[in-house]
Amino acid sequence: LSADVTGVAATWQQLLPYGFGVMINGTWMHSNANFNDYSTLSNQFALTGVGSSANGTLFYQKGKWQARVTVNWQAKQLLLIGQEQGGGAFGNEPVYQAPYTQLDYAMNYQVDKYLNVYFNANNLLNSIYHTYGRFPNQTLNLIEYGRSLSFGVRAKF
Repeated sequence: LSADVTGVAATWQQLLPYGFGVMINGTWMHSNANFNDYSTLSNQFALTGVGSSANGTLFYQKGKWQARVTVNWQAKQLLLIGQEQGGGAFGNEPVYQAPYTQLDYAMNYQVDKYLNVYFNANNLLNSIYHTYGRFPNQTLNLIEYGRSLSFGVRAKF
């Protein structure tokens, strides 16, 4: 068995006036070994983990202040072949990850060379991780991680 994977990755970073900036990167991937959801063959060959993704960050960094807003996107991808059901693998059934988008925020202030105050907010969109079988309405897992907020102080001694 053999397969081809083609892809392109690109990154762009630009500093803007007044301490602002932007970073964007993306990866496009494609394989000629895809799972055929409409086939009843039990010996299909497909590559897992092949999927496109993109990230974008707007940032501010000036003096003692830093702040970032980042969005991460992951396209649909085949995670594995062989669903776990009832404690064991279930044949040659696919498990897909649905497209996923997450928005994060981070800010910190450098009080002096020894003390830093920070605030992080992750998954602001409260995105849900969704896996499914052959078709999107065959839900296998819905995982709601929720939003995560953290605030703290870092000290160097």
